Amino acid sequence: MEKEKPDWLQALESQSWQAELIASGLAIFGSLSVGPYIDFFVENMVTMYNDRVLTILNYVFLYIYAAHAIVVISFIFHLALRILWVAILGLSSVYPNGINLESDSYARHFLVSLKEEFPDISAYSMKLDDVCSVIFSILCSMFLVLISISVWLFFLIIFVELLSLILGDHVDYLMYGLFAIMMIFSFLFYIVSTGPKKESDFAQKNAYRIGQIYGKVFYLIGYTPLNYMMYILRTNLKSKTFTIGMTLITLLSVIFSGPKIVGMMDLFNYQAFHRTNDRPDKANSENYLNTVKKSMLLKPVIQSELIKDNYLHLFLPEYKRDILKLKEQCAPYQTKDEGRLAKLKSRTACINNVYKVFVDDQPINNIQFQFKKHTHNGELGYESLFAIDTLSIGRHMLKIEVPIVHDEDSVRTSLIPFYKVN
Repeated sequence: MEKEKPDWLQALESQSWQAELIASGLAIFGSLSVGPYIDFFVENMVTMYNDRVLTILNYVFLYIYAAHAIVVISFIFHLALRILWVAILGLSSVYPNGINLESDSYARHFLVSLKEEFPDISAYSMKLDDVCSVIFSILCSMFLVLISISVWLFFLIIFVELLSLILGDHVDYLMYGLFAIMMIFSFLFYIVSTGPKKESDFAQKNAYRIGQIYGKVFYLIGYTPLNYMMYILRTNLKSKTFTIGMTLITLLSVIFSGPKIVGMMDLFNYQAFHRTNDRPDKANSENYLNTVKKSMLLKPVIQSELIKDNYLHLFLPEYKRDILKLKEQCAPYQTKDEGRLAKLKSRTACINNVYKVFVDDQPINNIQFQFKKHTHNGELGYESLFAIDTLSIGRHMLKIEVPIVHDEDSVRTSLIPFYKVN
């Protein structure tokens, strides 16, 4: 027997629109404010982690960006619906009888037809109120699902990195195996819960238990609120309505988060990240310190595209994914017992040996890099200053070559055009 709801809870449920309006406003304001911080974390991680971790982070931030898009777009939509509801509610309080059949604005037969199609403004107000509450619950449930998956993937990163200390590169196979298990388990849950085998003997004995395990593993702390919202919605809405609603919200999140997701993938994918800097016919604003738009320096930078000085000030960000490759080429890297300063010295010596710098295809001999924490935003990397006083006025090309073998590339090339001016 269910407990009778206390009066305060019934009153709160009947006035849920107030809480929804406040929550929508806060969600919109908060999500718009948090967007730049998500971008900042993405840019930070490009330099901090190796390729294996960045592969998983690709999926982590895919879900985070999708959740962010859902919050921004969908809660704006919900707020707009609530404002419409307030307008209808106010109109209903002023004109409770709705359309006035005694009006002389239209013909009698036209007014009768209007009244038949739009008979009760109060009923419409109540229906709109219900729609807003259902939409709010769907948005919250989808947001919790995406965030829960992101948290789960963060745990996977920690687990895989710890195992890599034992298994080395073979841990990649374990990572893909865990993904496969997750997909198989998800498909099994669908088959026995809502799929073609939901009435089978196996489903009757195991479906609910499988659902519990699935929910507790993938939803984590969101297990209880998500199950309340998802199963109440799923069992009260028509399957077609529920599916169409979830599909539309998903499509909206993909459309509006698409540019951010593509940009993130270009940063996390090694090939795409470095190929944005290897075209001689294209200048990249991220290569010039005075035009950098991102919060972090992610590419080689010089002071400006227009150079009035007789020198170039070059800064090369340090990438964790590169350090692992440099270990294979520089013997000093392989010394495990040296101290911190000795390691830094050997790393800088390695950079001076393997990084090659050219201006108009002429090598800059004896170039010296020094380790530096850049003043832009504390980025770690290597800087060097070298003279260009002999260059003529006009366009020139700076080229940095790094002989790091990664897939089919044997040399990574960064091209930075600049103009020498008076």
